[in-house]
Amino acid sequence: MYGLNFASSYQLAFAYLRQIAVHLRVAYTTKSRNQYNSIYNWQTLQSVKLWVKVLCAYPDQEDLWLLSHPILQILHGIIILVPTSRYYPARCHCVKMMNELILARNKTGKHLFFNSAYYLLDMLSYNGFSRQTGYKVWKGKQQNLDFMLKVPDNYLGTKPFVDTVLTEIHNNLCTYFHCYEGLASFPELVIPAVAVIKTCFKTSKLSPFVSKIKVLTDTIQQSARLVIAQRNLSQCAPDEVEKVNLLNNLLIGHTTTTTTTTTPTPLQTYYQTMIEQIENELKMKRAQDNIFENEQQTSKNKSKNKYKNKKLQKIEQYE
Repeated sequence: MYGLNFASSYQLAFAYLRQIAVHLRVAYTTKSRNQYNSIYNWQTLQSVKLWVKVLCAYPDQEDLWLLSHPILQILHGIIILVPTSRYYPARCHCVKMMNELILARNKTGKHLFFNSAYYLLDMLSYNGFSRQTGYKVWKGKQQNLDFMLKVPDNYLGTKPFVDTVLTEIHNNLCTYFHCYEGLASFPELVIPAVAVIKTCFKTSKLSPFVSKIKVLTDTIQQSARLVIAQRNLSQCAPDEVEKVNLLNNLLIGHTTTTTTTTTPTPLQTYYQTMIEQIENELKMKRAQDNIFENEQQTSKNKSKNKYKNKKLQKIEQYE
């Protein structure tokens, strides 16, 4: 529907986004719990996500992509409104939407830069990542951050919470770097992030995640070295815009020459493996949920039948 008239869609979307921005500004000025709740709710997040999906569906429409700046500003405002660990789920939702916009736009060759990795690297300063013991006791199942916006008090500071947050940081960082690995500036882009990651986990005792993030950083650096090698072959200066654009097209795989063969980079292979693993985990969880629902339904039917049988027996005895 929004693809029929992009100019009208822009005006409609801008009106709705402006309303969200007004609520966000009021929350910043009043700093009350009620105003915070007016921002950190599913209606607000899903409203922004709707327009993110619309932009991603039409990544080459300039009329619609004028909305990318206000959407990114709103997502930035939501993240820093209450930048505490309790609202890490909402932050992860916003970062995912940012990465969706970046990935969709960059696939068209019209690059969009927004440093969503900053919000993920900032999460690494959480004090729960630097300890191995002293966590709160949690006897329930590991919660999925995709279905919450803020963490309950009894779940905050537990080992399952730390593991879930670290997994989200890893997955979103991998997606972010995948968005920009086809650019000539990729080696310079990864230097600060890799330095921060190595510093944060230099003395960390979270061995499973440290080994996982180490593999990611090594993969990123391998892809960066490939880009550097390609830049050396092209022999183009940063101020030579046309040559840099040709190099970007070559790195992304948009080249039309028949002699060039695009082989997946180490980061592309790592990213595809991560996506397949996430999809397999979702399928397994859905299968487990279906089995659990079937068992519950079966037990309910048995209890109903048992109740009916008892009632029939009482009627027969009375007769």
